[in-house]
Amino acid sequence: MEEIDIANLKIYEYSNPLQGSENHLRAFVSQLSSRGVNYTPSVITLDKYNNWEHNRKRNSRRLDF
Repeated sequence: MEEIDIANLKIYEYSNPLQGSENHLRAFVSQLSSRGVNYTPSVITLDKYNNWEHNRKRNSRRLDF
């Protein structure tokens, strides 16, 4: 039982900061776009970014590192 609790806490522990980072990335990309600048990710792969962006528009999926 404790292992399940620990696993669930780990998921929860990272979900809020992850959601905040995704929101910041979305806002950053939006600001660049409004200024005519295209964003290109430099840490995550372009495929993962494009997949996240596509899924985000469809059903708010999170980044999958």
